[in-house]
Amino acid sequence: MIEQVKKWLLKHEFHCGTNGSCCNLPSGHRFSPVNETPSFSCKHKHKCNTINEIAFKKFKNIHKGETAIIYASGPSLNNYKTIYGSKKFIHAGVNGVIKRDDLAKKLHYYFYGDGKHQDAYLEITEEYQPKNAKFVHSYRDAKHYLQHINPSEASTAGAIPYEDTLRLEDTSPDITKSPVKGGGVTFRAIQILLFMGISKLYIVGNDISKGGLRFYESEAHYHDSKGKITKITSESETKVAQKVYEEWVEFKSYISENYPEVEIISINPVHLKGVFKDKFQ
Repeated sequence: MIEQVKKWLLKHEFHCGTNGSCCNLPSGHRFSPVNETPSFSCKHKHKCNTINEIAFKKFKNIHKGETAIIYASGPSLNNYKTIYGSKKFIHAGVNGVIKRDDLAKKLHYYFYGDGKHQDAYLEITEEYQPKNAKFVHSYRDAKHYLQHINPSEASTAGAIPYEDTLRLEDTSPDITKSPVKGGGVTFRAIQILLFMGISKLYIVGNDISKGGLRFYESEAHYHDSKGKITKITSESETKVAQKVYEEWVEFKSYISENYPEVEIISINPVHLKGVFKDKFQ
């Protein structure tokens, strides 16, 4: 399927205006990695597509009724034991999980896009190809968000760019017609998997704890907009974890309202404990 995605990306060389509408670019026009200012506008709006329609239309209900598992990069990922029958699952992963070769080989879908300074794994994202497709959250609220991977880089890496928003109320189950809920790559990935029609989802390694500590790190930290590494204190860690937990509670309500038939299970949850069904190994 990855070759189909590459052909699809070549076909949809589109350029988006600030209003969020996109058109296929005329021959010879591509995004500039440096300057994303619109240089081509659509004269025939009925021929234009929103970026998310281009990104997601072909994936609607592609995995209707199937079970999926998503791997995030929290420390509890190291405690995960393979679920019986999971060979038949749809496997998805986010960000640094591709640093684990055993998981990288399994993934059907890979989701990333945050920052220019995720130095632990960004250097391998361009070459890495999952079985089906990889997605990059390049846009926020109809504009390229400077802290996200730009569309040119996404295209070079064979990834599909799409738009997100921090406002849950601005999204909808039909993500071809609305932005995806952002604020965390796992939020984005789950919403896309739900659009694909899954009926059951296991969440692994989504710890929302220790200030974003990853399974491959010994110390929690983050990168600011200039690439400076800042250590996370216990006080800031608690505030971050509580804020993200509240977002997950809100997101769970959104899922329950729009996908009441979908079962979601957290494996070895840390701060996510009690939000969905819990399973400890």
